[in-house]
Amino acid sequence: MKKLTILILAICFLSCKSSLSQRKANPEAVKLNNQALDLVMHSGGQENDQIFEKAVALLNQAIKIDSNYSTAYLNKFTDQNKLKKYGDAIVTGKRLIALKPNDVNIKLMVGEDFEKLGDTIASVKYYNDALSGYNKILDTMNVNNKAYSSFLSSTAIDLILLNRQKEGYAILKTMAEKETDPYLKQMYEQYLKMSRNDWLFWNIKKNIAYSNPVKKTQ
Repeated sequence: MKKLTILILAICFLSCKSSLSQRKANPEAVKLNNQALDLVMHSGGQENDQIFEKAVALLNQAIKIDSNYSTAYLNKFTDQNKLKKYGDAIVTGKRLIALKPNDVNIKLMVGEDFEKLGDTIASVKYYNDALSGYNKILDTMNVNNKAYSSFLSSTAIDLILLNRQKEGYAILKTMAEKETDPYLKQMYEQYLKMSRNDWLFWNIKKNIAYSNPVKKTQ
């Protein structure tokens, strides 16, 4: 049976490639950001620290040129987490929050970085800030919005990290029960098997079988 890479709906921190049509950024900064992303994407899937270090160096150049370039900060934040440089990632994350104060996912990730460094007081603060943001978004978002399930699953993970596991897993269980797409249903069922520590360190099973006989690839 064909294995498909799991689709992470919750807290999607994929590196971002910018174009001038998407954001009015300094062209040289955009070029450096895209070079950094290409470097990581063409690494053959190997999480090589040297590659991430080179990417961060390119992103630092981009940020030096355009200090308000949020896309470069996001990619830098992602790469610093890959390098497990959580203290540096927190500094980058705080700057990113200043640039994008409504991005609740960043707050959640910064909270995770604080916890990895042993600062549970700071981590809980960021988890709570993120939860408040998620709740506000969900309260004003139509349930048919394509992004609704992503924010709802992120809310569940936030609750789990806040040691409110019963509430968090209840949300994921309901999502699994209501989901009609076989692939997404399996994904949510996989989420239910993950521990709090799995979520903190993103120990996610990356491949699940797609059981839909219509869409299955031989």
